Amino acid sequence: MPLLEPNPDTLRPAAARRPSHDRVPDGQAQGTPEPLRGELTALLGAHKVLGKISDLVKYASDASPYRFVPQVVVVPEDIYDISAILSYAHGKGRNVVFRAAGTSLNGQAQGEDILVDVRRNWAGVEVLDDGARARIRPGTTVVRANAALARYGRLLGPDPASAIACTIGGVVANNASGMTAGTSRNSYRTVSSLTFVLPSGTVVDTGDPAADEDLARAEPRLCEGLMALKAEIEADGALTARIRTKYEIKNTNGYRLDAFLDGSTPVEILRGLMVGSEGTFGFISEVVFDTLPLDRRISTALLFFPSLTAAAAAVPLFNEAGAIAVELMDGNTLRASVSVRGAPADWAGLPKGTAALLVEFRAPDEEGQEGYERAAADVVRQLELVRPVTSVTNEFTRDARTISGYWKARKAFVTAVGGSRPSGTTLITEDFAVPPSRLADAARRCSRSRPSTASTPPSRATPRTATSISCWPSTRHCRRTSSATPRSWLTSAG
Repeated sequence: MPLLEPNPDTLRPAAARRPSHDRVPDGQAQGTPEPLRGELTALLGAHKVLGKISDLVKYASDASPYRFVPQVVVVPEDIYDISAILSYAHGKGRNVVFRAAGTSLNGQAQGEDILVDVRRNWAGVEVLDDGARARIRPGTTVVRANAALARYGRLLGPDPASAIACTIGGVVANNASGMTAGTSRNSYRTVSSLTFVLPSGTVVDTGDPAADEDLARAEPRLCEGLMALKAEIEADGALTARIRTKYEIKNTNGYRLDAFLDGSTPVEILRGLMVGSEGTFGFISEVVFDTLPLDRRISTALLFFPSLTAAAAAVPLFNEAGAIAVELMDGNTLRASVSVRGAPADWAGLPKGTAALLVEFRAPDEEGQEGYERAAADVVRQLELVRPVTSVTNEFTRDARTISGYWKARKAFVTAVGGSRPSGTTLITEDFAVPPSRLADAARRCSRSRPSTASTPPSRATPRTATSISCWPSTRHCRRTSSATPRSWLTSAG
């Protein structure tokens, strides 16, 4: 099936491109053109339409290295505004992009036509069922949602590194998970229901018992198409098996095709497809999450190994011991992290081949914590750890301040690596997933495929890379994040 077969050649430009200047083209200097500005103003009101060039440039960047100047920015106040915007764009053949926190590293919060700011008027948390569920608006940060749930001893499953800034709309739209969520605690698995607006302007609340009946009446062709696709997929045993296999590991590439297997009605299928769709199917105006227990007994260690492959080989052992998070960082990542406030300064002197595992166990009580610590000690006794600098202890700790420091360094990975790149270069991030049992082999192959690190200076055209790998024991899979800057090379572990 061609949909499942990526073609990397489509990502390459057909011809060489000259560097782009920061100056906005003369044609955009006057801001939003007519009749777009006037039509949206008549539809929404002047105070909801931002059309000055200063407004457009302000929204032209997110946390990625890309820059796209929108034609107009609109600031809706409620779901009726959203419905009106989508209906207008649908009728005019225009493109719409939703933007909340703008923390995307890959440009998802940018657009060149109508950009919709859903951060300003879309925050709020309603705790339901004594914390078992939570109704959350898309402009709410993950940290704020978890703060509201903490008093009930609950939390959200997704825990992206940018939780202090990223918002629920982006988390669900990208099926974000984070360092402890894996494939069982991510957005797809923990969303109970969604309220969303389709491009036609139709509003769907998947938690409404009459949702399928209402959708069939409003969007009959959509319902028929969804059920036809479901029947086609289920009739192909090989395709069904392949889809299931692709989602046994962390996979956020493309649409969640397993939604056709997990859902039995059009509304259930749409609920699954909306998660990870990056706004291409509609606007998510409200999310009801099934929350998870907040296990407050934590034991964490930062363990150092002589090589990336040695560290990777230890990952399955901690998985089996019940660790909720196993984060692997190579020498480049660790050395770059000295720029993070609180990270040990002597990490700058770590040998090039050094790698580390950040391992964490969480339990609801003292008895559970002690059990995990015994299991962790059994694993550590099997390992050949190293102490290349004074700050390294290779010991598990319960000290909250120490644990916070470890995670601060890990969550600042992108900032640290990006900050250490040469001036004029660009940070690019990419992910791919492998089963934990294949992680050591993947690390070995990645290391072998990299350029030579001879004593002579490498070409400035060679990428500089650093590696961080997230491994989740409960779902048996890993994700590797590799960051590259295109004009220099820094030896990576292995």
